[in-house]
Amino acid sequence: MLLNGDMKGGRVYKIIFYAPLVLSGPVIGLIWAWVYHPADGLINTILRAAGVGDPPGWLGDRGLTANFAILVAAVWRQVGYVMILYLAGLKNIDPSLVDAALVDGASRWQLFRRVILPMLAPVTTIVMVISIIDSLRSFDLVRIMTNGGADTQVLANMMYVEMEKYDYGLAAAVAVVLFLLTLMPISIYLWRSVKTELEY
Repeated sequence: MLLNGDMKGGRVYKIIFYAPLVLSGPVIGLIWAWVYHPADGLINTILRAAGVGDPPGWLGDRGLTANFAILVAAVWRQVGYVMILYLAGLKNIDPSLVDAALVDGASRWQLFRRVILPMLAPVTTIVMVISIIDSLRSFDLVRIMTNGGADTQVLANMMYVEMEKYDYGLAAAVAVVLFLLTLMPISIYLWRSVKTELEY
């Protein structure tokens, strides 16, 4: 919402948010692997300077820590793309609806919740479908940052590992499961899109 207005320096913020999207997945994985490095990484260096004696190992810690670390890198890559989609959605909102709500005395929160957010529902659906598909085909970040260790294994990386072991049967089975999981959100989205178009 802020970037959609005439905010000072808005273009600079848009470039900052969009810049990670032009980088390839392996490059983003390498950047964040350096950031999370337990000895010389940016985060642990800052934590030690702040007096934290034993900072976490991030990508080496099992459980939520390693998964959360990869999730942050994935969000960093994806946020620019989502921003573009929402900015395009905001540009398509009829200004007369916004003006009518303001004339009727709607507050900024009511305007956002009852007018803008419902109008952005199609964009939100697309963002959710794309995010689910992107998370299912996630391979590069996991491969570069943890290689599937520390409980961060994903189906795409598992398929690659099994192919490296020449276990093509298991790799093919994982590929089929991945395909079916990816097909579900796509099917739901297409079914909903066709149904909406038929109603109009």
